Amino acid sequence: MKTILNFALLAIIALGFSSCEKLKGLADVKFDVTLTGDIDISVEDVVKKSSMAPFDFEAYGYIDPYENDDIWEYEEEIKNFEVNDVVAKVIAVVDDQGNPLDNVTFLQGTYVKVSDSMAEITWTFPMDFPVEVEYEVTLQDIEGSWKLIEGMLGRFSFIDIEMVGQCNTNNVYIIIQLGVTAKVTANPL
Repeated sequence: MKTILNFALLAIIALGFSSCEKLKGLADVKFDVTLTGDIDISVEDVVKKSSMAPFDFEAYGYIDPYENDDIWEYEEEIKNFEVNDVVAKVIAVVDDQGNPLDNVTFLQGTYVKVSDSMAEITWTFPMDFPVEVEYEVTLQDIEGSWKLIEGMLGRFSFIDIEMVGQCNTNNVYIIIQLGVTAKVTANPL
């Protein structure tokens, strides 16, 4: 009889602990965030033997998770991030006088790199990339790349963004915005 009572007591305790975990999960707060960083690209006239394309560029920016009020508010309670989308969007394309430009293209092989002190991911464009205001390209989740970004977000560190490549036009100034959309799970318990 003691054995049955001990077993019943253990079963009740085990159920109590598993129920606490389930109840804790009920307190989860989920919200969507889009974190962005701008890459300001300047493809300037360089002195070289030929003024023919292609023209090289290299530019940098960063994403600061703390620029989002919800992340700032829930930082201590955040359990995880689930990346839903990573998008590069053209915000501006102008000449050195600030006039809008058409027919600007990033050439095949141009790449975007996202990194922090622990990880890095690179997306290389396999074809030319039209640089037109509002044009967007999704950086696909290849080989767990979005999981690496989730890790970066979970470390709450600045995320470095870099774009390196070639352009068909010089004396052009371009702003590319890199956006990461994620679902955040936080729990105040």
